[in-house]
Amino acid sequence: MLDIVLEHINTIPNFDNDYDIVSHFITLNGDAIYLHKKKLSSDNSNSGEKHYKVVKQSKTSVIEILLPPIITRSHLAPIIDIFSDGSLLIVDRRCQYRSVDDYDYNGMIYNPTTKTILKFLAGDGIEQVLIDRDDHIWISYFDEGICGNYGWGNVLVPPFTKPIGKSGVNCFDSKGNIIWSFNDTEKIIDDCYAMNITSKGTHIFYYSDFDFCTISKNFQTQFFTSELAGCSTFAMSDNYLLFNGQYDDPISTAYLVKKTKESLVTATPVTLRPNYGESFLEGFLIGRDEKLHLFTSTDWYAISARDAFEQTTEYAQNTSYN
Repeated sequence: MLDIVLEHINTIPNFDNDYDIVSHFITLNGDAIYLHKKKLSSDNSNSGEKHYKVVKQSKTSVIEILLPPIITRSHLAPIIDIFSDGSLLIVDRRCQYRSVDDYDYNGMIYNPTTKTILKFLAGDGIEQVLIDRDDHIWISYFDEGICGNYGWGNVLVPPFTKPIGKSGVNCFDSKGNIIWSFNDTEKIIDDCYAMNITSKGTHIFYYSDFDFCTISKNFQTQFFTSELAGCSTFAMSDNYLLFNGQYDDPISTAYLVKKTKESLVTATPVTLRPNYGESFLEGFLIGRDEKLHLFTSTDWYAISARDAFEQTTEYAQNTSYN
């Protein structure tokens, strides 16, 4: 396979021994977000509350924000993104339904300046959460959030309540109200594996057919078939896409794909590596807008889908001359 060399963006800051990094995220403008969880101690281990802080890193600066104490239902850390005014979106992946008037509000909008908190119902079984340039909140769901669990959609516990994520993808306004849901009579999302937002709209890659769908700013949908299965993230530069690996692929494997009018064609496998040494052996990949970001335990790397294509094109041209 051809090698794709990623740019080294920065060294990950880790200057507080009282906290551990538990998650990585990328904002729409390309900043990194590191979610830190406070280590257990005698004064917080029995309260049920979890204490987090957010460290936002650009190429030139690092900002630290303490979050209010959070009680989550998921064993996974909450999902974080940032609105244009600096407010933080904090979403727990799981949400319990108990009765028509009793369920978890698992979405939180926190203003670190005013310390105000707005809670809303985001739904259960959340796969991914992203904020677009209009401060709309896009939430995708995995199979349990679509079919029902944690009391949602349970026909044995009346009243029957449809899961919030039944459609597979919802768009919320900046206050947490649903303004659009995926709805196509011929296309059904059983599990939304990957989602990304670019200037062209919101893009999803979903099971069971592993089709690719682009949702425009006015919520019009366009569908494309694909040759891939099981990918969980991707970057997109115009008609160029860079997906992470399929099922059981190593972290270093990715796929270059060109989008045509009806399909994603020629899924070319490539190997991701830093600008020195061998391919990546460990890490966490995030596709946001045009770039695929890779985080190791110490460093942050990235490459745009277009640059990845240009690297392979340059290689092909050079080898053709030899």
